Amino acid sequence: MKHPAAQLKTVVGYEFTTFRKNKVFMGITIVVALLLLALTILPPLFVGKGDSSSAAGGDAGAQAVIQVFDPDGVIADREALEALLPGCQLDFATGAYDDTAAAAIQNDQLDGALTVEDDLHFTYYAKNAVMSSEYQQISGALKSYRQQYMLGQAGLTEAQILDAMSAPQVSAMETSGKDIMSTYALTYILILLLYISIMLYGQLVATSIATEKSSRAMELLITSANPNNLIFGKIIGVGLAGLCQMVVWLAVGAVGIGFAKDFWMNVPFVSGVLEAPPYILLLMVVFFLLGYLLYASLFGALGSLVSRVEDINTTATPIILLCVAGFILSFMGMADPFSLLIRVCSYVPFFAPMCMFVRVSMSQVPIYEIVLSVAVTGVAAGFFAWLSAKIYRVGTLMYGKPPSLKQLAAVLRESKG
Repeated sequence: MKHPAAQLKTVVGYEFTTFRKNKVFMGITIVVALLLLALTILPPLFVGKGDSSSAAGGDAGAQAVIQVFDPDGVIADREALEALLPGCQLDFATGAYDDTAAAAIQNDQLDGALTVEDDLHFTYYAKNAVMSSEYQQISGALKSYRQQYMLGQAGLTEAQILDAMSAPQVSAMETSGKDIMSTYALTYILILLLYISIMLYGQLVATSIATEKSSRAMELLITSANPNNLIFGKIIGVGLAGLCQMVVWLAVGAVGIGFAKDFWMNVPFVSGVLEAPPYILLLMVVFFLLGYLLYASLFGALGSLVSRVEDINTTATPIILLCVAGFILSFMGMADPFSLLIRVCSYVPFFAPMCMFVRVSMSQVPIYEIVLSVAVTGVAAGFFAWLSAKIYRVGTLMYGKPPSLKQLAAVLRESKG
């Protein structure tokens, strides 16, 4: 019989190679990678195309040509309105909006047309008027223009008008000095990644063990190798395969974002992730490994108790509910990371990988609390790994209906004796 370390290495290598050669696993890896590449590369290209494809005939290629129909001369200061619409080229026309202007819009000779009834009523015509960016710009510009005009009529100077119309800039910051928008985006993405990876790869461990048991291959394996090496090798092997899959997806996403970094840095949701401090990413890896080890051990134990792969979902329901509860609690914590519930759950092993990560990402947490949470989760993960090895040993020859907790405890006591 091989040395235990050699056995463990062999099982890890076998499990990793099995997933690497699995067509479904590799197919999912490639498909998700291609989707990430498309989602990160295509938006900047389409946005850039939309910005440069303004109506024909404009002096500035990036400007949208808007024809303004103001027969009564309501807009007295046209230059002031044009200054408020730097992204549009205004073409003031005499007469009223008619079929000729409508046809010009349909034929892409105009981006839109604006009719002026009086100083409070305007109508904007375009192919997709409500959803167009020009509609939003024109609405805001007309509001500002009217305010400027009325303040000017009241005798205020230009400097006083600009000062009166300056909107205060209000930023939301945590007491720890963290910007809420960037940390919320980062936490949202990483918590989702933690949840999906723990659930997905944990269940893969259970499926692998149940498949071997249903085919009776487990009985042969356990006679030629240490049961601890078998289950730990599966957990490590599946974890390595999953980690490689995640690295591929993150690398592809990074390449796609790097293709148009200037564009994505202007998107608050994405820039918050790109500017994440290194310690946040390090803690994510730590909590991922601990959470995966804990849940994969539980899934592995359940996989050795069922006789058919189809029974996994039913038997694993309590574990799935625990993971879902941690996911829900972490989202509650994103709304209030200082709440007592989240603080308590950040020390409960089943919830700590996600709840403590939320607190670290969105607030200032003392180092000793982080160390305590990691230690508690690590001890719990080690305990459940040890317990899963015991269950795996006695569950090898248990077929039929999965045993109850009382029956399982009795079998474990007998095996110990």
